[in-house]
Amino acid sequence: MNPPMNKSQFFAGFVDWVLARRASTETDMESLMIHLTQDTEKGRIEKACPSPEQLNEWLRYAARHVTKSVHIHLNPSRQVVVELPSHGRAASTFLHLPYYRFRFPAAAESRYQALTDLMLSSLSFDEDAGGSTLRDFVACSCPRLRRLLVCNPKG
Repeated sequence: MNPPMNKSQFFAGFVDWVLARRASTETDMESLMIHLTQDTEKGRIEKACPSPEQLNEWLRYAARHVTKSVHIHLNPSRQVVVELPSHGRAASTFLHLPYYRFRFPAAAESRYQALTDLMLSSLSFDEDAGGSTLRDFVACSCPRLRRLLVCNPKG
């Protein structure tokens, strides 16, 4: 018997289901916003975040299907690594991912042609893993970038 799912796990599963249904139609989405915070209901904190695999899949979905803006705000209770896909179509991306170690794709292989606004909040950068640095990513992969905002980097 599987343990019962908490509210955030149920919500993450619902997001998976919605994105899978949308992907099967091959219809673009203008904007995607996912905002999960910790639940302190009944004096206990539940994990209010998807698994690393789910978040990576959400980022891949956004890269393939979102044309205007991506906004993801999560507050996990443990540190995990997430990877930015090698290509993206959105003009604006905001990621608030404290405790996540964020890995950029290799600069020579990545293209974010439409990206004009990039906001990264409370991220750690996993630049030792063979991807690229934030500097390389911005310089080589984002030719139209006009605004870059990095808030509260964690290292």
